[in-house]
Amino acid sequence: MRSEYRYVLLFVIFSFLNGIGVWSIELIIGSQITTSEYIGGDSIGYLLFVMTVVVGSFVLLITILLHKFLNNIAIKLIVFGCLGYGLGNLYAAFHFGDFLQTYKLNETVPIMIYVMVSLLYAVADVILEKKLK
Repeated sequence: MRSEYRYVLLFVIFSFLNGIGVWSIELIIGSQITTSEYIGGDSIGYLLFVMTVVVGSFVLLITILLHKFLNNIAIKLIVFGCLGYGLGNLYAAFHFGDFLQTYKLNETVPIMIYVMVSLLYAVADVILEKKLK
């Protein structure tokens, strides 16, 4: 029962961290785009929902697999750091697309934010694992 509770808590934590990440990226990069072609804040709800459910389920699956086979703090930090890099890259390409080159925006901002979000998630995983034993 405790492991199911832990995974539900981790999904809630990921949802919260993902929301903060999307909101931060939108504040930093989205505010620099000054064209009416950019939807911006209006599309955050859809994007946030998709990223939370789909990506959150994928992250939870990786968490369960890591817990069963490679339960090591260093490995978790490396795996989730790489996952954050990929998520940041995907987010930048999917949400901002051509606006990154047109407005000469820094495409590393989403990557850095999602690496931080992923590392915070990994730390939360380790803390919950110790607390709920």
